Amino acid sequence: ELEGYRFHGEVHGAIDSPVVIVLHGGPGGDYRSLLPLTALEDDYRIVFYDQRGSGLSPRVPDEELTLDRYIADVDLFVERFSPDSRVRIIGHSWGAMLASAYIGRHQDKVAAAVLAEPGFLDEEHRQVFEEMTGLSDLEPSPRVIAALAAYYPDDDLENAVGDSWRFGAAASAAIPGSGIDKNGRLIDLAAGVETWSGKALFVSGSENSIIGPDYQAEQMSRFPHAQLSVVEGAGHTMIGEKPTESLAIIRRFLAD
Repeated sequence: ELEGYRFHGEVHGAIDSPVVIVLHGGPGGDYRSLLPLTALEDDYRIVFYDQRGSGLSPRVPDEELTLDRYIADVDLFVERFSPDSRVRIIGHSWGAMLASAYIGRHQDKVAAAVLAEPGFLDEEHRQVFEEMTGLSDLEPSPRVIAALAAYYPDDDLENAVGDSWRFGAAASAAIPGSGIDKNGRLIDLAAGVETWSGKALFVSGSENSIIGPDYQAEQMSRFPHAQLSVVEGAGHTMIGEKPTESLAIIRRFLAD
C-alpha cells in the first residue's frame, strides 16, 4: 500500500540488490506477460506492479487515471524500494513511454532504462504511427486489432506471446487523453531526457514492421547515451516470444 492505494505486485531478489522497476504495457495491461524478467533476480531486486486501475490492482475513478498520476505512482515505487540509490527501469510498450516521461522529470533517480518498443514519445512519432496504421483512435476494436497485427511475425496476432490477468478498460480509455494538450497534440513524453546522464537500451523485435528497429532508432536519438538491440525473429512481445535472447540482451546492458 502506497499513499492509501493498494497495488497488486510482487518482488523478486535480495533486498540489498540493485532495484529494477518493471513497467508493463497498455495502458490497462498488467505485468503477467513480463514475468520472464524474474530470471534477473540473481543479480537484481525486481519490482513488478499492476498500474493503478489495471490488471489485479483496484479500479479507481477516472480522475485518478492520468499520466501525471501514473508518473507519480512510479515515483512512489522508486522511493519505497530504492530511496538512497538510483534505480533501473524496464518498460515495455506503453510502459516504455511511461518510463521515458518519468526519466524526463526525475533524471537524478534513474541510472539506466530498458525501453522495449515504446509506441511514440512525441507528436512527430505519433503522426508517423497514425500514417503507418491508419489509426488515430486506439480504443480496443477489431480495426485496431487488425492494424496492429503487423507488430508480430508474419503479420499474425497469433504469434503474440503473453497472458494477462484482467484488462483495465477505463485506464486504457482515460490515460491517452490525459497526454494530449489543448491543441490536440501529444505532449512531449521524452521532455528532459536530452540532459539525462543515465544510459538507455532500446529493444526491438526484428519482425515488427510498424514500430520496429528503424522507428526505434529514430526515437532513441533523443537520449544522449542510448543504444539499440534487435531481437531477431521476434515481434512486439519479444520478452515472451524470445525470452532467452531478450534476457541475454538486457543482462549485458544492465551489467555494463
